[in-house]
Amino acid sequence: MIPVTLLARFLPGLALPLLALAAGGALGTWAGYTQGRAPLQTDIAQLRETHAETARLAAVASGQRLLHAQAHSNTLAAQLGDQLAFNDKLTLEKTRALQFATAGRACLFGSALRLLDESPGITVASPGPVPTPGPGVAAPDAPVATDTDLAGWIANTGNLYEQCRSRLGALIAFHQPPSAPAP
Repeated sequence: MIPVTLLARFLPGLALPLLALAAGGALGTWAGYTQGRAPLQTDIAQLRETHAETARLAAVASGQRLLHAQAHSNTLAAQLGDQLAFNDKLTLEKTRALQFATAGRACLFGSALRLLDESPGITVASPGPVPTPGPGVAAPDAPVATDTDLAGWIANTGNLYEQCRSRLGALIAFHQPPSAPAP
């Protein structure tokens, strides 16, 4: 053990060198840490910059794809609307023409109409007053469908089919990539 008197005699002379040694050690540690971390900080900054640029490019590309899909959707919706309007107009014209091309004769009676009305996707509705059947055909108050009614139902069913086909075609066209323009 060091006697206290010896320590008291050398302590004032050692204080300054010990203080300088501690300050030098701290300064060296700080300088080493800073110099050692500087390349890492540069690498991290470059990685952050690269990541930000990649994210920006991805956002721009996503926005362009969205705009292209919206324009494609608008084109298909306009084409579909034109096709449906054309089909409705054609069905109306055909239905009016069918009224003159048919005789209004009774074709289907109560039990057949009930069976058709209970079928999936079919609603038997007479566009006008139900005609009375001829004598001996059915009861006078039984519902009857005429050849005009049948022709109207067929035209309406054809229109509904074309609407469904056109809508499905537009959905398929939306999900298929557009063809490349010819050079």
